[in-house]
Amino acid sequence: MTIISILDEIFKNNSIGTLKRIIDGNALFLKFWNINIENKVYKVIPLLGNKEGISGSSIGGACVGINNSISEDKKMEAAEVIKYMTSMEIQKELVMNQLITSAIPSVYQDEEVCRVVDCKLINNIQAISRPNSLLTDYDEYSNKFRKYISQYLYEDRDITDVLNDISNISEMHYISSKPSRSILGFIVYAIGVVLLFVLAYTSIFVYLHQNNSHFDYMNVMSWLCTILGFTFHVFLLLSKFGIVTVFKCHLQKIFLSFGFTLCFVPVLYYLILNFPDTFKFKAWLQKNKFIYYILFFGFDMLINGLTFITPYTVENKYLDGGKNYGTCVQEHTFGKIISIISLSEKVVIILTMAFLLFEEWNIKDTETDVRFITSTLTLDSILYFLYIIINSININELNAYFLINSMILIMFFITNFVIIYGVRIIMIFMRKDKSVFKNDNHVINSIISSTNIIDFYGEGDLDEEYANNILYRNRNNSEINFLKRWKLKIIYYHYCKRIPLTSSISQDYFTNQINPERNNNTFQSN
Repeated sequence: MTIISILDEIFKNNSIGTLKRIIDGNALFLKFWNINIENKVYKVIPLLGNKEGISGSSIGGACVGINNSISEDKKMEAAEVIKYMTSMEIQKELVMNQLITSAIPSVYQDEEVCRVVDCKLINNIQAISRPNSLLTDYDEYSNKFRKYISQYLYEDRDITDVLNDISNISEMHYISSKPSRSILGFIVYAIGVVLLFVLAYTSIFVYLHQNNSHFDYMNVMSWLCTILGFTFHVFLLLSKFGIVTVFKCHLQKIFLSFGFTLCFVPVLYYLILNFPDTFKFKAWLQKNKFIYYILFFGFDMLINGLTFITPYTVENKYLDGGKNYGTCVQEHTFGKIISIISLSEKVVIILTMAFLLFEEWNIKDTETDVRFITSTLTLDSILYFLYIIINSININELNAYFLINSMILIMFFITNFVIIYGVRIIMIFMRKDKSVFKNDNHVINSIISSTNIIDFYGEGDLDEEYANNILYRNRNNSEINFLKRWKLKIIYYHYCKRIPLTSSISQDYFTNQINPERNNNTFQSN
């Protein structure tokens, strides 16, 4: 064994080895805590510094507090105990009996104390507090710190890597948009800015071409609402940059909640009004569109407002050898219930839209729009599900966590924009009419139920009077139960090819359909 290896083994000695040398006196120099073990072989002095007169000694102690939940009387009694413990008389007594090193400097100015204790030593100590606030477990911090230092000293590890690891023990990292700090962050941030410009251009384009047949499914305000919903999703993407704070946690929840509502609620409104039957709710909805939107937006405002009662907390993930980062966590039961209610409302909206899309699948006047909406709803449901899952599991890598979240949100924007707006904009520039999208494939050649409820062939319009008469006859047939009748009605609506005039979404809509000067499409009626 070489001298260097022997010295290394001595330097790596733990506390037990050091105590042993203090007791047996078999050492030239030792560094340890100020303890009540005397050995005349040694003289205790402040730690030597690189410059004369500059030193440093680590200090530790205990934190004493009073429980805020106890009665006022007990608080006063506890305060008296603390006063007693920290009084000059008690501190002097403990120091003179060498039971503690007092944190009160004036104790070491007392002549009576200095006759027993080396006051000069204590007064010359340049105290440095341990970074107990960096981690919830200081011992863990200390162990990691010493491990990385040992890797540099004894394993020839690169000093830059060691210093990075030491910094990463307690430093909380975040994604920056500056290319000098994060190329990934810079790229994603640039994409987010570009998406905002695209949305701004699209909103102007939709407004200028609102009378075009490609945008006749909804009115201009509804189209602009969906664009605003996409904008909120881009804001959600950009909010992933910088230090995670409680405010950002709530802001992200607001962006996601309102973004969903703005994207889907206008479409749901027109799906309900396009339903191939008449009922009272459609008439009410047509007259109370403002109330309809207020109900959904009011629900989001209420839900997001209630979350501030039990705010989110930032959970710091400390990763061994990785970059620590913060995530948003809802720790309170009430907050979790509110989140479940909000999620349930979104699920109900998706399921309702899916049902209405199925029922309106064969309506000729909205055939193209229904297929576009079906595509986006399917993809969006998958992407929302992935987003929730990714933010519910532990990912021990900051860049991977950020990249997956960003890719989901960017994919949401791209798929929705291309399907809902991109194709329409391209067709307008190509001066193509909406009719080029019409699907000429036969959905089915014939459907014959077990009771001959519906029977039609080819692409001809469904004979609604005939079908309604058969449905009416079967409602009076005691052999067909309630569920069977509902099943038959669902099938009937699915194969309807026109929206009845009495269930029009608005008079303007049908004016657009029959006015050749405003729209190239024509509306056919029985």
